[in-house]
Amino acid sequence: MTNQGSVHAAILAAGESLRLGSPKQLLLYQGTPLIRHLAKTALDSRAHKVSVVIGANAQEIRDEISRLPLSVIDNAKWKEGMSSSIRAAVETLGPNAAAILFLLSDQPLVSTPVLNALIDSFKTHPDRIAACAYSNTVGVPALFPKGYFPDLASLTGDAGAKTVILRNSSFVSKIPFPDGAVDIDSLSDLKKLK
Repeated sequence: MTNQGSVHAAILAAGESLRLGSPKQLLLYQGTPLIRHLAKTALDSRAHKVSVVIGANAQEIRDEISRLPLSVIDNAKWKEGMSSSIRAAVETLGPNAAAILFLLSDQPLVSTPVLNALIDSFKTHPDRIAACAYSNTVGVPALFPKGYFPDLASLTGDAGAKTVILRNSSFVSKIPFPDGAVDIDSLSDLKKLK
């Protein structure tokens, strides 16, 4: 892929983890903080650039990923909800970005092959959204071609990338990923994984 087709991966990690009571981005999964585990997963993929969007608990998360070859996006408006992090990521994309791949910081079973499958789908169908399919729905991780950047940039409140996926359902390539249903909202969720 040339620079014209660069794919940027953005890990959304600005949330406050209210239900958990401590930053879930820093929970240990297989001995590694979740945010570091996911960052390495993204860095091992065929994405050209990886960034992490931070907000709540910014310094602790920044410290955890400071030595990794990625960029950090400070989302000062993180209290506005998920959409603010999506907008922050889209706003940092340069003119050569052909697609953005979103990951959440609480899906520990996301793997590099899954991310590469999304990127490969984009290479084959450069005008289609590529989204993971699990639990009778589609969602993140998901990749959005440049044509969807304005839709992503116009999201408000707690609307996430799934809003854009569902609005354009006839233009979505589905990548099977049953483990996408696993996310961490509580310590018991983490214990179940162990």
